[in-house]
Amino acid sequence: MSTKGVGVYGINSVFASGSLVFYEKAVGRTATGDVFTVGTAAVKVGGTAQDVDFQFYGTGSLSAIIDTGAATFTLTGIATTMIGALTVGVDDTGHDVKFFGATSGAYLLWDESDDALEFSAGANLTMSTTSKLVIPVKASGSTTAGDLWLDTTDSKLHFYNGSAEKTVTDS
Repeated sequence: MSTKGVGVYGINSVFASGSLVFYEKAVGRTATGDVFTVGTAAVKVGGTAQDVDFQFYGTGSLSAIIDTGAATFTLTGIATTMIGALTVGVDDTGHDVKFFGATSGAYLLWDESDDALEFSAGANLTMSTTSKLVIPVKASGSTTAGDLWLDTTDSKLHFYNGSAEKTVTDS
């Protein structure tokens, strides 16, 4: 028997269908009553009818919290190493992804609604001398400020400055 808030909850257990199931005594073996199951294929906490959160705390301010109701996973003060591919969203349904720098207000954002990689004021793109920047190749005629392209009609670098198309020259 344990206390939670001001109520008292009793927990029972039963071995059923090859699994050890812990459930709230007052609710019984139901979708909302089963709280912890140890089976041969998985360990399950809660059920589809429950909003169960995991909260792990370390010394100081270290924590890892999975809030299933809010659909968030938050690590505080814990370094994370991922091995393998990271996929955010699915085709035709993306998500914003933001990386913060050490300077206040500096970040890199993949904006899913704009389908664009955006740098905040103060954030920079730095490339080594062996890196490649791929510039689009197309025919002349952009009217989007900031566009830069290699024109297929004259093989020159062009840009649109917001009011007119300009050609980059060597003089």
